Amino acid sequence: MENTLKQDKIVAISGKQLAGKTTAAGYFKQIMPDYEIVHLADALKDEYCEEEGITRETLEEYKYIHRRGLIELGSEGRARDINYWVKKVLNHPNYPKLIIPDVRFMTEIKELTKHHTYFISIRASREERIKRGFLACEDDPSENDIELEDHEIFHSIINNTRSLRYLEKRCYGIAKTMLCANIPCSVWR
Repeated sequence: MENTLKQDKIVAISGKQLAGKTTAAGYFKQIMPDYEIVHLADALKDEYCEEEGITRETLEEYKYIHRRGLIELGSEGRARDINYWVKKVLNHPNYPKLIIPDVRFMTEIKELTKHHTYFISIRASREERIKRGFLACEDDPSENDIELEDHEIFHSIINNTRSLRYLEKRCYGIAKTMLCANIPCSVWR
């Protein structure tokens, strides 16, 4: 018998760059194949590429060069409407079966709480993240949002300082809880 959620929930993953958000999202997608991975940054990247006259492939290949411009455009969208990018994702045709691996601001979390969202924080020390790659634009406000990192809204916290197998097992355990547990609605703030 196939596991089904009592009520479909969005999976929202938060964490600093190179903490393992995208890797975790991939594990959740394997476990819950009817879900789609949708980044808040997808619409942002599409708009940025259009404005800059570049392809998504070029942007992805040289993302570290364009990170500052992406941050600025993201801020411009949020200045128009604080939930500009979240609303674009919530219009996705697979809603509510979404995995959003790039939730970075409290305003995004507050909007997502209206949509039966399971919040996961993935954490890794700066030293661990440096081992995984180049940390670009560490002065980006989303990289320093202590309020978000310490917030009690998270249903699960993964300290991602071990192996990929450990991360996969943690994601499986969380998905199993989401899929099988009868979690009262009051938990879904």
